[in-house]
Amino acid sequence: MLNQPITKESNGILLNFKDVVVENNISCINENKIQKIINQHNVDDNKFIIFIREDDKDDFHSGVVINKKIYDFGKISSQIDKSNLDLDTIEEIDPFGESLIKIQGAMGLNYVLTNYYSIDNNLPKIFLVAEGHTEELDLDEDGIQEIVSSVVAGVTSFIDIYEYNDGKLTVSNLNEELNAVTVILKDGKVFEAYFEGLPNQPKQYKYSHKKLIEIK
Repeated sequence: MLNQPITKESNGILLNFKDVVVENNISCINENKIQKIINQHNVDDNKFIIFIREDDKDDFHSGVVINKKIYDFGKISSQIDKSNLDLDTIEEIDPFGESLIKIQGAMGLNYVLTNYYSIDNNLPKIFLVAEGHTEELDLDEDGIQEIVSSVVAGVTSFIDIYEYNDGKLTVSNLNEELNAVTVILKDGKVFEAYFEGLPNQPKQYKYSHKKLIEIK
C-alpha cells in the first residue's frame, strides 16, 4: 500500500502524542576510569564532560562530576570516525522553563545522539534520550518551545516533535501521522512531507497547538 497523504481536516490534522518513558540508567564510576576529557562545560559547581573511558577504546562517553562524584551517562560518540568531533557538544538550554544540559554526539555517518539531563538534589537525571539532531523551537509562537528531532536514514528523513506539559514529556512522529515517506524541517518553521508515488508533489505544513495546518 502506497504512503498517501492523510486527508486534511478543515481545521488541520490533529497529531497523536505518546508518553515518553525514560530509564535513568546512570552509573557512578571511579576517577581512574577516565583516560582523557575531551570536552567540558561547567554549570555552577558541576562539571559536564565528554571523555574517553579507560576500558572503552571504541566510543566517547558523556557524564558529570558532582561533589567529586563522577557519573557516566554512557556512550555519546564514536572514536572511530574522528571527523565527528565537531559534533560533540555540551550546552545549557531552558526549553520548557526547565534548566537542562544538552549533550550531542555522532555515533557514525548521519547517526547523531542527543541527550538532555537535569540535576535534582545533587543527582543527575536523564530528561530525554533522542536519536538525531535536535532543535529547540517555538513552532507555534506561544512562548513555549518544542524539541524537534530530525533523523536521516539514507535518502529518507524522520521528524519527531516533543512537548512537555504538566511534568510529562510526549512525542509525535510526523512521518507516521502524515503517512509520509520523508519529512524535513525547513527554516525552523515549515515541515515538508514527501509521499510514496508522489515524489514531485510535497506538501508543506505549519505546527499549531498539536496540529499540522497545510500551507497552500
